[in-house]
Amino acid sequence: MPKRGDTFGARMVKAVVRSRIIIGAQDAALNRRWRNGQPDILLLRHPQKGPWFYRQFLDWLGANFPQVRQRFELALLGQGDAIDPSRYRLLVPLLQDPVQAWSMKAYAQACSLAARFEAQALPVVNKPAALANSAKSTMLDTTRALGIRAARNIPIGCPADLHRAAGELGYPFIVRPDQGHGLKGLRIECHADIDRISERALLAIGKPVAIEFIDTVSADGLFRKFRYLVAGDNGVSVHLIASRHWEVRGDSKVLTAALAAEERDFISRHNRDAPTFDALGRALDFDFAAFDYAYDPAGKLVVWEANPYPTIVFGRESEALRFRTVAVHRCFAAMAALYLSRAGLDVPTELAALVDDPGGAPARCEVLAGAPAR
Repeated sequence: MPKRGDTFGARMVKAVVRSRIIIGAQDAALNRRWRNGQPDILLLRHPQKGPWFYRQFLDWLGANFPQVRQRFELALLGQGDAIDPSRYRLLVPLLQDPVQAWSMKAYAQACSLAARFEAQALPVVNKPAALANSAKSTMLDTTRALGIRAARNIPIGCPADLHRAAGELGYPFIVRPDQGHGLKGLRIECHADIDRISERALLAIGKPVAIEFIDTVSADGLFRKFRYLVAGDNGVSVHLIASRHWEVRGDSKVLTAALAAEERDFISRHNRDAPTFDALGRALDFDFAAFDYAYDPAGKLVVWEANPYPTIVFGRESEALRFRTVAVHRCFAAMAALYLSRAGLDVPTELAALVDDPGGAPARCEVLAGAPAR
C-alpha cells in the first residue's frame, strides 16, 4: 500500500520496483525450468510495458518444440552490466515501438545493450533505434519511395495546419497519431470539420499527422484489410478483415460464410505480394513486422501500416473460423525460425515445414495446439 504523503513520482518508482521484483522472480523460475546448458537467445522485455506480450509464443514453444524453448532466456531491461553478451548468440528486444515515445530511459538502455551485442558481432533482431521507422510519416514516405502506393501525409502542429493539409491532400483526409497502433483516426470531410477541432483535441491525439484518404471499397461495398507478417526470410498471411466502415477493425468485422471462405483462401496460399513486403521490411530495417494493406478498386496494392510489435494470439474461434488458428501457429513458427536462423542455429525440420506450408494441415494444428497465455 502506498504510504501517506508519497508523491506520484515516488509511487511510480515503487510500482516499477515491485514489478521488476515480481517479474524478475518469474523469469528466474522459467529460466531454471528450461535451462539445458547455456542459452543461445536472450529475450529482453520492459518490466511494466507489456512484459508478457508474447507469453503465448513461449508457451507454444514449450508445448510443441521444447528443444527450441530451451534455447531462450528471459531478462528485463535495466539489468545493465549484469547481462554478458558473450553468453548468447542473439538479442531480441521485445519492446513496443517506438521505445522513445514512451520512455527515453528505456530507449537509452535498450540501445546501449544492443550496441554491446553488436560490438561483439552478435546480431540483434529489430534494433531499438530502427523501431521509430514504424511512425506513419516515416513508413508511408519510405513505402512511396519504393514505388509502392501509400498515402501522402502532412505533420500537424496546430489547427491551422489542417487547412494546409486540406489544400494538399483534398477532402476527405484522416488525422491520426504519427506513432503507435490501434488508435482511431478522425475523418475530415470539409472545412466545417476543421473548424470544430480545437487545439486541445489535437494535443489529445499526441503527435498528429494528416493522412491522405485512399478509397479501397470493394464492389460489394465492403472495405478489406489484409495483414502479412514478415519474419526474416519467411512470411505469413495472417488475416483478412472485411468491414462496412472505412477504418477496418476486428470489432467491425462482417462475418458471412462467403467472407470466411475468402479469408481461409487468403491465409492458405502463398501471398502474391510477398516480395514487395520483403523489400519494404528491409527498407524500414525491420527483421520482424506485420504489414496492413488493402487494394484499390483497380486492384492496386495500398500499404497502410507497419507494426514491428504485432499482436499474435490464439483467439476463441467458432468451429466455422477454427481455420484462423493455422495462421497463428505459422506466425509463432516463423518467429522461432527467424530467431534460430539469426542465431546461427538449425531450424528443426518440423518447424520449418510448418512455416513453409500455408495450407497448415488441420491434423498438424491439433497436434501443435497452442497453450493459453498464463
